[in-house]
Amino acid sequence: KVFKRSEWKSNYYLLVSEAFFKANNMELARRIIDELPILSDSLEYKKEILRADILRKEGFYHKAISILSVTGRKFSHLNVGDELNYKIGEIFFTNLKDYDSAIRYYKLVVGNPNRFLEKISKYKIAICLESAGNVEEAIKVLYKIDADNYPDLKNKIEKKRDYLNNFVRKNTNKAVTDLIHSFASYINDADKQKAKLNL
Repeated sequence: KVFKRSEWKSNYYLLVSEAFFKANNMELARRIIDELPILSDSLEYKKEILRADILRKEGFYHKAISILSVTGRKFSHLNVGDELNYKIGEIFFTNLKDYDSAIRYYKLVVGNPNRFLEKISKYKIAICLESAGNVEEAIKVLYKIDADNYPDLKNKIEKKRDYLNNFVRKNTNKAVTDLIHSFASYINDADKQKAKLNL
């Protein structure tokens, strides 16, 4: 009786719903959370996050973003804004490939007291810049991230920075150099038709 009347029951069903979600059974996961009564703010918040996760997994990205935005306003007193902004940034980046919007949401997290969330957001900003073709800016952002206290993240940052410096930037410079050499050859070559083909 005590279990039935307590929030332990709701918390238990939330965990069951999450298990179905992880097992890719979205229908059962949704049915369970839809049948839950109104909960405490912290459990209601978790329920809405799970609802957004289900929608995202089903491909309803804009609906998931909408739920996360409403949840952020409704539960602002729980100081969950940064976590939700990060989640929205992830949807824009990973699912919608809208790098400008993703950067906008990741930037809202920068300055967060949760130092790891701030660092990972900066890293994601760099990845968005790279994906949008702005390699130089991505490299600058990566150099500014101090992740000494987070070895795994530091390793990812260093690997990405080295890759961009040694391969992407190098190949771009080589391509520009090759193009300049081709133009010079064209100008100096007496057989313009042959030079045009080489160009």
